[in-house]
Amino acid sequence: MVNNQKDNSDPKANMALLKQQYNKEAEFISKEGFPFNAFDEQWVLSGLGNKGQSVDLSWLHNSKFSLEDQIHLRLTLANMSALRSKSTISNVIGVISTNQLNSLSVVDFKLLWVTLDKIKKSRFSSLILWLYKHDTEIFNDLYQWKSNLNNETVSVKITDPEKGSLSDLENHALNVAMNMKSKKLIERGFEVTHTKENKGLGLLSSFRNFIASRMVQVLLRRPSNLIQLKWRDISPDASIFDSDNIFFSDDDELKIRMFKAKSKGTFRQYPESEPLTLNNAISKEIIFYRTGYLKLFNQALINQGIKLNDDELYDIFQNLPFLFVDALFKTKFKDKNQLCSSFNSDASGFHSDSFSVGSSVRDLFESLKITSERLPQDKFNIGNNRLRHTIATNAARDNLGLLIIAKLLGNTPSSAKIYIDLSDEARVQINEKFIANDFLVNAFSTSVSELMKSGEIAIEDDLGDTFGKSKNVNQCTGCQRSKPLGCYGCNSFSALVSGDHRSQRDKAQQKYDYRINSGDAPHALLELKKQIRYIEATIAACDQVMQRKIGEE
Repeated sequence: MVNNQKDNSDPKANMALLKQQYNKEAEFISKEGFPFNAFDEQWVLSGLGNKGQSVDLSWLHNSKFSLEDQIHLRLTLANMSALRSKSTISNVIGVISTNQLNSLSVVDFKLLWVTLDKIKKSRFSSLILWLYKHDTEIFNDLYQWKSNLNNETVSVKITDPEKGSLSDLENHALNVAMNMKSKKLIERGFEVTHTKENKGLGLLSSFRNFIASRMVQVLLRRPSNLIQLKWRDISPDASIFDSDNIFFSDDDELKIRMFKAKSKGTFRQYPESEPLTLNNAISKEIIFYRTGYLKLFNQALINQGIKLNDDELYDIFQNLPFLFVDALFKTKFKDKNQLCSSFNSDASGFHSDSFSVGSSVRDLFESLKITSERLPQDKFNIGNNRLRHTIATNAARDNLGLLIIAKLLGNTPSSAKIYIDLSDEARVQINEKFIANDFLVNAFSTSVSELMKSGEIAIEDDLGDTFGKSKNVNQCTGCQRSKPLGCYGCNSFSALVSGDHRSQRDKAQQKYDYRINSGDAPHALLELKKQIRYIEATIAACDQVMQRKIGEE
């Protein structure tokens, strides 16, 4: 056993000696199938990204850990890497390296524990469990101490304006902004010529980032799920995922085979039990992305002197990553044989990594400059977790069952139970915050004509009856919702107090009742039901304004 004192000898020499001493016991295979030695400074754990994904252990040499503790940490993290993703290992390493933990003793853990937030406590708890698995005798006291603590879980503040569910108005504003972004990117198109290859790649990369954000928005899957997708996983027909005859048309609703990210397996090993479906509008975005991607990839090969017939190009394209790294279009292949051997149905080469995708998604959502009625611009943000909370909360609010919510999120029923278990008080709070926002009352006008300014347009029905005005022409013209029904709840819509909003509510309710009686499932009508709520909130707000004016007269 190495003496439990800080070792001041040459770190590289120590690691070389330990490699010899531990021999085969120091050799591991990562979850993604990459070999590494526990006493290497860099562990390459995944092939994602341009140069693969690695973790750095060199910081241990400058830490206060004894050499013995360093050995225990290396072997523990190596065992974790065999069953956990690179991002999980990075999170655990990050919390160890940035906090003042001097040793692996119970005393030091106790001193540090009271200073940690819940996220860090969760990561240290995981480390303690794996230390105990590594050596049950040495770390028994540490494990027993942690087991006796009151269970502290990371609470999900569903109604938190900064981290919880988006309000209906915020979510609606996101939908409109994403539709406008899509329209702008599609109108710009791709330049795929041999003289403008770099510009074409830049445009395609921008659209890739939009598509990644759209997938996070509508599929409610994390970047760690999305990075596993290949083009063979996307089809108009779920029954022909592996067929050689997939046909894309403008009228398709595409099906996507999604892979689980937290299973104890390798890349693309565990697909979800059922495919996910995209609506027609978003399917068209995917088809547009596919067309530009295919043309640019083919042009890159032609520029290298590699020419493929349609069948050869199709076979290779099926195995290309849905979310690519730019190196895919810059790598020089020796010949057609090397090209074909570089891609198969399970390889992770040229796939984006989850960190890069997550960063791109956050940047794109931030660029939309969506405003919130609850928060100032500098504190309002949208991310994967908020979108998942939003859909799950809305589903619970609409009394959808546990299994349906779990399926929407790709979760187990136990993970989705938090939304079902909302107290009556919390449900009231959600309804108050997300539907009848106080600011709505101040958004109305008794005379639309008096408030018509440059850049504002009237919102009318087919008969010319006016219901309000839009304060943003570009947002209004970019919106794909029907008017005036789809305008209720939009942050650019100001309702006319004297407008006949009840007639719109009645029409929407009749449409809802008809579709229910025709056999449509309630969860398929969530958007229509939300619009009915918007109109009812508008009616209530208009009534308040009218009563206030009557009281003033």
